[in-house]
Amino acid sequence: METVQRIQGRAVRGDDIAWLRAWIAAHPQWSRKQIARELCAAWEWRDGRGRMKDFAARSFRLKLDTRGLIRLPPLRVRRERRWAWPENEMAGRPEPAVWAASLERLRPLNIEVVAAGSASHQTWRGYLAQYHYLGLRVVGENLGYLVRDRDGRDLACLLFGAAAGRCAPRE
Repeated sequence: METVQRIQGRAVRGDDIAWLRAWIAAHPQWSRKQIARELCAAWEWRDGRGRMKDFAARSFRLKLDTRGLIRLPPLRVRRERRWAWPENEMAGRPEPAVWAASLERLRPLNIEVVAAGSASHQTWRGYLAQYHYLGLRVVGENLGYLVRDRDGRDLACLLFGAAAGRCAPRE
């Protein structure tokens, strides 16, 4: 009688494991991630919305590997991509003059949404990189504004970012 194991909620027979071993051996160029994706496609492993359950498949194949039922290819070392921000985004720009004025003398204000790649965007990025206490660290969806006075002098940079899904409390 054939032994059936329940792994991650799925009944797995010996011939399933034999097929999976042969299938992995037939595709030595595949990464562990691609094996999980292809396994989802082969077994039609999808969630209620019809999306592939690739994270569940990754966990599943890792459990099989841990138990010695299959042998996964070695992990591939990914090269870390670094952002190519210049060290000082304001290099070549004159230091803004220090001045004070009442709001009435500055009006009307021009509040510009900074479009990616525009000159205003470069200026906005430069100010954040140089003057913000955390530097330029923009993550996820965001919206930036550059505020200027009636004479076109830069007054402020605003950055609104999407709320974090999870975050730890701050000190």
